[in-house]
Amino acid sequence: MKTRGSHKRSRPGSSKDDPPAKIHKSEVINPEVEIPTETNKCTCGDNVPGINKINEKNILYMHVEGGTFYAKKNDKTFKTELLQKVCCLRNSNGGLLVTHVKNRDTGFGRNLDRFDERFEKDLNNMIEDDSPYWMNYRRRWLPSTERGEYQDYILLDVEGSSSVSTQDFNTYMPNDGSIVRPKAREIAEYMSKSHKASDTKNESKIGGDEFKEDHTLPYYENRDLQFKRLDKEVLLGSQWKDLPTDKAAVEKILSCRLYNYITTFTKLEKGGVIYFGVEEEKTEPPRENAEGLPTYHYKVRGLSLTENDKRQIKTDLLTSIKQNMLWVDDKGNTLKEEDVAQKVEITFHSTKGDDTSYVIEVLVPQKFAGMVFTKKEGPFACRVSRTGDKKEIIPVDLEKWQERVTEMLTCEKCKKGARQSGEQQQQQQQPQQQ
Repeated sequence: MKTRGSHKRSRPGSSKDDPPAKIHKSEVINPEVEIPTETNKCTCGDNVPGINKINEKNILYMHVEGGTFYAKKNDKTFKTELLQKVCCLRNSNGGLLVTHVKNRDTGFGRNLDRFDERFEKDLNNMIEDDSPYWMNYRRRWLPSTERGEYQDYILLDVEGSSSVSTQDFNTYMPNDGSIVRPKAREIAEYMSKSHKASDTKNESKIGGDEFKEDHTLPYYENRDLQFKRLDKEVLLGSQWKDLPTDKAAVEKILSCRLYNYITTFTKLEKGGVIYFGVEEEKTEPPRENAEGLPTYHYKVRGLSLTENDKRQIKTDLLTSIKQNMLWVDDKGNTLKEEDVAQKVEITFHSTKGDDTSYVIEVLVPQKFAGMVFTKKEGPFACRVSRTGDKKEIIPVDLEKWQERVTEMLTCEKCKKGARQSGEQQQQQQQPQQQ
């Protein structure tokens, strides 16, 4: 995905020669997006012996209740804040994240197993050059005082990014059996290639006359074909049961990760399609063949809709896609909402002769020449910006992000990180082979 040409979300003044972590001329991707501000009001650095002696240019602070930190159920707010601040440090030449664990239950001790379980995978995802985890992060408790008193502060040393770290790409890649969060180098490979929209129709599209109520379809899910259940029973048993049928159907469809699938289908040569109103049934093997695997079939179970329901569902879905997703073409231009509406087709297929029940088809008919994101602000990559003593967390400009991502393929530091990661994997495999 190339970034040449004018980009409606960028402003003049950025230089290609700026080092990755010093993107001081980047602007906010979407000024309406609220991002927390990191100020110096936190008194941890002044009141706790040891922290104010750490010689780090970039120090960010956060606080968490001990019960939240050690709870079995993840606290998404805490996790999001921590990952955001790590991303900022990586895109600002590295630094230190200090987490104050307040009211810690001493019965849990001071091990960091729970911290590792909760964050290692996500922290790994922010290593864009494939270098080893241990080269990028080091976590530890703040050492005890001279009197031997424990200090409930977790220190996370964060290395600077070799190009740009991304907390969430807000776009997905297809596997045959799932859609997945891409790796940074996968995004870089995809964006570096020229993509053209295909004129070929999607071969996974099913003929409308094949949808007959309670009949089993002779098709199976794959990377460009998906089925989702959507009938009256589903809506009545959900949190949308008190909504009108059309509103409940739209909410259910969106909850099935519709945006995620759309971003995936736009990367496939012939697009992709989802049908809402098809139930997955599992047939267990006979007892005498207990070792056999379950077989999945897909049965049509349409949703009762009026003509007004159909019109409203189509309008609401297209409006949601236009207003909440970001489509950027291969020249770096953001598509207008009326152009986005032409990239997704919504069709209703009758499942009964009296036209009272329908399967809803959402089709991306062809590959999109560019990149599509699930959120209007695009990828979530942020950095630290300073004005005097005030520190702010702001997004990396989208055009600058695209430029830095594609540089991964030619950046010598990125290549070195990838080689070191490969060598480390070989060393780990050798003892196992022996």
